[in-house]
Amino acid sequence: MKRNRLLSAVGIMLFVAGSLGAQDKDKPGTLASVEFQKVRNTMVPQYEAGRKQKAAWHKQQNDTLPLLVWATISGDDTGTFLVGRFNQHWADYDKPPVTDEADLAEFQKVVGVYVDSVVTRYYDYLPKISNDSGDTTPSKFSEIFTFQVRAGKESDFRSAIERIHEGTIKTK
Repeated sequence: MKRNRLLSAVGIMLFVAGSLGAQDKDKPGTLASVEFQKVRNTMVPQYEAGRKQKAAWHKQQNDTLPLLVWATISGDDTGTFLVGRFNQHWADYDKPPVTDEADLAEFQKVVGVYVDSVVTRYYDYLPKISNDSGDTTPSKFSEIFTFQVRAGKESDFRSAIERIHEGTIKTK
């Protein structure tokens, strides 16, 4: 009974969160996973050297997914590094190019000692919100908005976003 409820809840969340329908592996995915890694104050140079070492390790493992890294330079999370993968499908998380166990072991070996905390978040790209230039090269600076929508209000939120999107198209 609990398993059925859990599966139903997961199914509803997937439907509401993405309304993605069937995902075509030939098309880029809309999901991103981003780790927020808070580096110890005096350990930034060692962390950056470890990140380079870990990137080289990923290449040795024939990992073809790009792993992008940014440093937070303003706001409450200044000093936090964001490490992310973009354009993924849900199925990509089931069979990652490098196993989670191997990735974690390498992280602990070359980067983990310089990090105070890691928080992983998953994002779904919403084309009616994001300004997408079509350029696949990561921008030097990015701005991220996170919306926290109350349970049961997802359709109201999406409806409001669609109206805003239509308005921006009309007014250019």
